[in-house]
Amino acid sequence: MSNFQPSRPSRQMSASELRLRQKLREKRRKQRQRRRLLLLVVIIIVLIGAVFLVGKLLNTSDKDKPSNAKDSSSQSISSSQSTSAQTDSSASADTSPQSQQTEQNGESSSQSQQMVDVSTTTNTNDWRMILANKNTPLPEGYSPELTTLQDSTLQMQTEAAEAFDQMREAANATGLNLMACSTYRSVERQTELFNAEIEKWKKQGMSQQQAEEKAATVVMIPGCSEHNTGLAVDVGSITNQRVEEDFEKEPEFAWLQQHAAEYGFILRYPKDKQAITGVTYEPWHYRYVGVENAKAIKESGLCLEEYLAGQS
Repeated sequence: MSNFQPSRPSRQMSASELRLRQKLREKRRKQRQRRRLLLLVVIIIVLIGAVFLVGKLLNTSDKDKPSNAKDSSSQSISSSQSTSAQTDSSASADTSPQSQQTEQNGESSSQSQQMVDVSTTTNTNDWRMILANKNTPLPEGYSPELTTLQDSTLQMQTEAAEAFDQMREAANATGLNLMACSTYRSVERQTELFNAEIEKWKKQGMSQQQAEEKAATVVMIPGCSEHNTGLAVDVGSITNQRVEEDFEKEPEFAWLQQHAAEYGFILRYPKDKQAITGVTYEPWHYRYVGVENAKAIKESGLCLEEYLAGQS
């Protein structure tokens, strides 16, 4: 007996079934599109986060990365120190901090104001008042006793570190987020930064001497930096660690203007003292001089160079 059975004729789908199937296909297609779009958004967010994290890690108080200088460190340092020892009449506009700012604005520079030299009038009776600038390098062999700041890996001179920790705690108790971005820096590290700055200007066509003079307006000559003393700190906030002029807009800066002297700190490079300090305005840079000295300097309205010159 034959097992052959005739095949059943295929049933033709109704119009409603066709529409339903089309809707299902369209729904699946849209779901796939949404998944792809969601995946793309996730990838973009991850990339943005990675870029932000890398930028934050690279952003330190050292504005320029050290590079291998073509000339030896000793040659750059000795040449720069001899340059900074020139008289006011021979100083060029490149070494004036105000000239640096006016060049950025496309204006002509002024050569009339020059840095005050108090290298022979410094009162050294109080070690907290030690001066370090282009005209006054630190004594040979200077080596501060260092202590690590609380909740940080940064170090300062022991008394200065304790004072800063107290100041930070007092500020943050008011709801602020004051923090240290850069503190003690060895002469070797300062040399790396200084030579890197020289190379940057040489690549822009400057001679060795011109590059050294220009570099000295941005990065202090090794052995002449406040950071080499262990008494200086570049401060920032949890939202602003760029050590740039816009820090003056932060509430932490306003608090420091009122209370820093109570803990022995002064704003080291005020905006109206650039021609005297030889350094551009740095609202983030504070220097420990002791409570009594800080209050006296704040009340006088003078910068450290002026105050020391008046105390001689």
